[in-house]
Amino acid sequence: MPTLILHSEGDLVAPISEARFMAARIADAKFISLKSANHQVINQEAAWLHAVNELTAFLES
Repeated sequence: MPTLILHSEGDLVAPISEARFMAARIADAKFISLKSANHQVINQEAAWLHAVNELTAFLES
């Protein structure tokens, strides 16, 4: 199953190490780190556009 994992580098709720751990255990998962400190990226930050672009490319592939 195609899997995309997006995770904020500075997330204080769930450390990025947990997202990397999960991605490493899902065959062919694509992991993208986002330059954000937020648990949920918001549309007022630059990471939002990066997340949208990655998600769009993933869904179109």
